[in-house]
Amino acid sequence: MSNLSKITEAKSKGKDEDKGVSGSLQPGQKRKAEEHALPDDVSSNYTTSEDDEPPSSEGSDQNSENGDELVESGIVNVDFDFSSPQEGDFHSIKRMLQVMFDEDAVDFNLSELADMIIDQPHVGTVVKADGTDDLYAFISDKGTVKQIRDYLLGKSERFADAKAKQTLARLLDPKSDKHVGLLINERFVNMPPHIVPPLLRLLFEEMEEAVKKGEPFKFEWYLLLSPVYRTVRPSEDAAGEVPDSAASGKDKAADISCYYRAEDELIEPLVDSMFEYQLTRYKRQSDSRDIFSDSGLKPCRRCFIIHHTKLRLIYDKLKQALKIE
Repeated sequence: MSNLSKITEAKSKGKDEDKGVSGSLQPGQKRKAEEHALPDDVSSNYTTSEDDEPPSSEGSDQNSENGDELVESGIVNVDFDFSSPQEGDFHSIKRMLQVMFDEDAVDFNLSELADMIIDQPHVGTVVKADGTDDLYAFISDKGTVKQIRDYLLGKSERFADAKAKQTLARLLDPKSDKHVGLLINERFVNMPPHIVPPLLRLLFEEMEEAVKKGEPFKFEWYLLLSPVYRTVRPSEDAAGEVPDSAASGKDKAADISCYYRAEDELIEPLVDSMFEYQLTRYKRQSDSRDIFSDSGLKPCRRCFIIHHTKLRLIYDKLKQALKIE
């Protein structure tokens, strides 16, 4: 059995046997990060499994010395728990949804969205550090609700090209028979992208099981919101003068958009359509210069429109690119 299969089996077993248990693993059972198919080059070190022989006192001293060295080098031993969303995760999920929508989060009822995610216990995974209640990452899927549908349709009207605008309007039309899901993939900035393929596979398998039970998770299309940063030309410097590069239009770097999440750059070539939009309520001064560059950074979002047949291709590409076994 593969490492990832072990996760899926343990997670599913925990859900079926005791839905009241926080998390999907059996009491006293610890799943180490290497069992979640995280590669060796992830900047964390992990302990051995419980089946290993207990170390001798000499080995303990050596491990202690190694641990001190790891702490001094900035590397910390961390065990991660993969489990289903629980009531206690409400505030953490809500905070990550705030990050997802950034300044525009005030236009959404995030408490309602967080409750919707928690209320579908068979689909979705949260990742926590062992012994803590803080979320490091979570993935879920949800049918598009009215507040998100209206928001994206409004953005597409203003920022999307004709193809993306028509596609989104057709999919999100209330009279449409297309079943569209919002794919939510959020994590802390210092969590490596290697965690995404295991989370995706868990999500696919959970959705498949949910469909077999008659639950509404058979989506034909998916929407994924990807955070990007666009370089912008400064309108004026501290002295009130427009820099020469901006005035002449020669600052080509100001036309660049950069992905915030590494995996989204790999996903982009496989999407069926997409458009980039600006945040409605972003008020910070994004076009000011700093000491390193003549251009500033402005956060935006890209909406990926993905047909369900592309999900397996996306998973395989991420798995290969990130060298996940």
